[in-house]
Formats: sequence, structure tokens, C-alpha cells
Amino acid sequence: MSMTVMYGRDALRRLREQQEAPAAEPKPQLSLLEQVPPDAPMDEGLTLGCWNGERFVSWDKWRAAEPLK
Repeated sequence: MSMTVMYGRDALRRLREQQEAPAAEPKPQLSLLEQVPPDAPMDEGLTLGCWNGERFVSWDKWRAAEPLK
């Protein structure tokens, strides 16, 4: 909102319309768990797994494939 000084009824009406207009709220992002499809594939015999963006893989496979950052 700019801080220009305006006088008069029209300026006051425009200011009130701006203040009453609902602010556009940003769309909330899904949590990581909500991004995983319910029928996501997973490795057999998985005890501890990680989501790689496509499927659940074992921790060791994920750790070996993931680049160091």
C-alpha cells in the first residue's frame, strides 16, 4: 500500500474499498505425507524405508543413491 496522501470523498471511498477487500492468501502446500500416493510401490521386506519421490526404497539403497550435499 503506497503512502500517498489523498484528500476528498473519492479518495476516502477508494481507501476504504482497498481496506475491506479480502487479501489474497497463498495456497497452502501439501505436507510431504500428503504428497505420497496411497498405493505407492515399495521394496519387498522393507523395515526402514525412504520415499525417493517415486517409491519407498530401503534406507541402504536410498543412502547409496542419494548424492552428498
